Amino acid sequence: MKIIIIFISVLILSCDVDRQFEKNNFDTTNLNLTQQNHPYGYAKKECFYCHVRSNIHQQNTLGTDLLDAARGYTMIGDVTRCKDCHGDNGL
Repeated sequence: MKIIIIFISVLILSCDVDRQFEKNNFDTTNLNLTQQNHPYGYAKKECFYCHVRSNIHQQNTLGTDLLDAARGYTMIGDVTRCKDCHGDNGL
């Protein structure tokens, strides 16, 4: 029982961690996710286990008008649209 209480306490406390902007390891001319530039998340479909929604798509690295749409999809959790710009992530 103590282990469950400790686990829940750690989980609740970690939810308040303020992580800054995501740092990407891919160049902005090719946004496809690969094993090389997305090693921990490649072939996984649950993006928000690692990525904080409010930190994604904060900078317009492409200089296009797609950023607002990407932010909208991210905030509602529509990961099905990620493939439009980032490829199939190995799925």
